[in-house]
Amino acid sequence: MADDERFATNSARVANRVELVGALEACLATADSDSWAERISAVGVPAGRVGSIADGLRLADDLGLRPLIDLGPDAIKQVRHAVDYSETPVVRYDRPPRLGEHDAQVRAWLASDTPAGDA
Repeated sequence: MADDERFATNSARVANRVELVGALEACLATADSDSWAERISAVGVPAGRVGSIADGLRLADDLGLRPLIDLGPDAIKQVRHAVDYSETPVVRYDRPPRLGEHDAQVRAWLASDTPAGDA
């Protein structure tokens, strides 16, 4: 395809987009996404397959990035901040509220005249 005049320049690729897409789809269908990512990365082009959020968390974990933080036995794991600073913690992590945990406070606020930012 690199020697095909229909695809030699950007304007030619745009003009022949239908043919280009068809040729690329046919070529890409010959292997799975992991194989293509490996082959493309091997020649110095960063590449990876599009995955789910779970795939991204697994990859981050495999790379040692510790993507999740455990907030204790009564809470589910949460996604943590992606950056670690040597001297200063980024954020304080709290578990999410349980269903109905703050109902009384929310109802009291809704019944008050307090603006949302001042609650």
